[in-house]
Amino acid sequence: MNLLYWLSALQIILESFPISSSSHLILFERLMQWCGVAHMPVVLDGSVEAWQEILNVLHGPTVIVLALFFARRWLALVTWDKTWFWQIVSWGMLVLVADLCTLLFFFLFKHTGKDFFPLGLGLCVTAMSLLLTKYYAVDENKKFDGMAAIILGCAQGIALLPGISRFGFTFMAARWLQFSPRRAFELSFLIELPLIFAAFVKSAYGLGWLQIQTVFLHVDLILVMIAAMIGAWIGLVVMDYLINTNRMWWFSVYMILPITVWCFVR
Repeated sequence: MNLLYWLSALQIILESFPISSSSHLILFERLMQWCGVAHMPVVLDGSVEAWQEILNVLHGPTVIVLALFFARRWLALVTWDKTWFWQIVSWGMLVLVADLCTLLFFFLFKHTGKDFFPLGLGLCVTAMSLLLTKYYAVDENKKFDGMAAIILGCAQGIALLPGISRFGFTFMAARWLQFSPRRAFELSFLIELPLIFAAFVKSAYGLGWLQIQTVFLHVDLILVMIAAMIGAWIGLVVMDYLINTNRMWWFSVYMILPITVWCFVR
């Protein structure tokens, strides 16, 4: 199968897990090269920027999966009384605050670059973050307020560094704030959704319809993406179970694998 298909499937499926999908794609490509498998075929102009645009377009299927999976949960955050409209506005403003904090980190790292932060260190940070989720207490009365939005937005921004799982790091931050595991799960993806949707729209517009057709509109790749979306949904179901049984820390053990692979292929 075309290596592009494998990378597309991994990108979509691994977004459901707290293990840094982007670092796994990097490790997968390097492992293929290390094993003597041909590099990913040239697409568009073959540049890093072009490949990043393709990855952003692959956020489209992720947006659909997340919207369908969390729709009822996010709607349940609103009390459907006379103030429902203002509750939705309030939630929207808090998500906006979180995402603006994340964007500050995005522009900071765009200016400074990320080469100062090794991928292996980020993988270790992810492992430690996942392990810590086992130990935080729960405050059943904890509210998603402005300070919580800022902290989660900053955590999401820090997770832009190589190897740090966005899901894992923001979930850890939410648990540190004493949100319940279920609420931390919901908030982590709630603040992510607008950003990946914006990245999808921007990259789809930037590539243009002709290039979208050239890269994506093939029956085989479409079938791969549909299968990957089903895999992503199953992944979210699995994560929901592990989170509700306080077993998300299991992934900290799994992180030994990508850290070991990084040591061989860096």
